[in-house]
Amino acid sequence: MSSKNIEDLIRGFDRLNMHPGTPRYTQREVEEFEKNAGCKLPPDYKKTLLAGYIDKGTFHFLPPKKYDKDSSFVVFGKWHDDIFLFDTSANTEDYPVYVSIGDDRPEKKFNNFYEWLKAALESVSSTNYPE
Repeated sequence: MSSKNIEDLIRGFDRLNMHPGTPRYTQREVEEFEKNAGCKLPPDYKKTLLAGYIDKGTFHFLPPKKYDKDSSFVVFGKWHDDIFLFDTSANTEDYPVYVSIGDDRPEKKFNNFYEWLKAALESVSSTNYPE
C-alpha cells in the first residue's frame, strides 16, 4: 500500500465538490469485483471505491474486469477514449497504472493507484482553481 494517505486525496475531491461521499460500492461488491477480476485489488483503490465516486464529467470508475486484449490487465476506469488499467502481473499489491488510448497498447503512466489519483486531483484542481 502507498505510504501516502489516500484519505487526504479523497478529502481533496470533497473540497472541490467532486466527491459526493455517497458510497457507490459496498464492501461485498468490492469483494465480488476481486473475485470476478481474479486478483486482489490495490488497497488504495478499494478505499476510494468504498468512500464514494468521483464526479468529474466524462470520467467514470468502471466495475473492474479483465482487459479483453490482455488478461494480465484489469480495467478500472475510463475518460473519453482513455482506458485506465492495473497491471496485475506486477509483483506488488499496489499495481502500476497503465493507460490505453483507443486501440493502442497500454502504456505505464503511474507506479500505483495513489500516484494516478493524485495526478487526477492536481489536474482538476488547476482546472477549477488556476493560480
